[in-house]
Amino acid sequence: MKTSIAEHTHIDDVDGKAPVFSDSAQALKYGQRFQSARFSEEALKLLPRLAPYRGEQLKVSAHTLIRNILHGQDELLFHVKSLSRTGGVGDGYFFARALTALSTREPSPQIAMVRMQTRELIGAALDWAVARCELVQILGDKTNIVLADSYAPYNPSTDQTVGGWIIDEKSITTTRSWNGTKPQQGPQAWRAEIQFVDGARAYGSWAYGATRLVAAMRSYVAGQYGEIIEIPSILIES
Repeated sequence: MKTSIAEHTHIDDVDGKAPVFSDSAQALKYGQRFQSARFSEEALKLLPRLAPYRGEQLKVSAHTLIRNILHGQDELLFHVKSLSRTGGVGDGYFFARALTALSTREPSPQIAMVRMQTRELIGAALDWAVARCELVQILGDKTNIVLADSYAPYNPSTDQTVGGWIIDEKSITTTRSWNGTKPQQGPQAWRAEIQFVDGARAYGSWAYGATRLVAAMRSYVAGQYGEIIEIPSILIES
């Protein structure tokens, strides 16, 4: 018995509205070959709640051929699962027509990104943002950030050795905030400012923080990325 080449090669970019997904003789067997897909633009328009999943590669598995009452025909139903948003509205059962870019390849893990104010960053999120400014490769989660090459801790917002070096290297100015004759406590206890030169243009960036290091690292990140930066959701403190 000869085996077709197609059985040994990957299939990509198949549209879920293809007639084969409504073919009672082929739909399930053919659909079982696919492992990843994206929501189609039509599905995103009909179901606005799926907007956060736009462009995301999803894990899919063929489930059963069932009647699509809305379109008056049998159609293959897929179980869909997001790799970045567990238990969200994108996890569930969807007809093939809701999917596009169906592929026989495994989906690539994706990390959800969260937009945050640079002057409000704290903890691992702030350390990660500083690493981006410094072009340092890191690994970790919200409890621990380490250098990718040596696994040494990388905590510039709390470690004077690392953060202090950046303050000196970037000439970041830090000043203690005062409340009358007493040093101020809390989130604005320290103010930091950094000056940048971009060609003929010079500009400054400032930020406050409960500690000297936090204020300085926030000002550095704000100067590099502006008011907003996208941070991996796994680094956000609850």
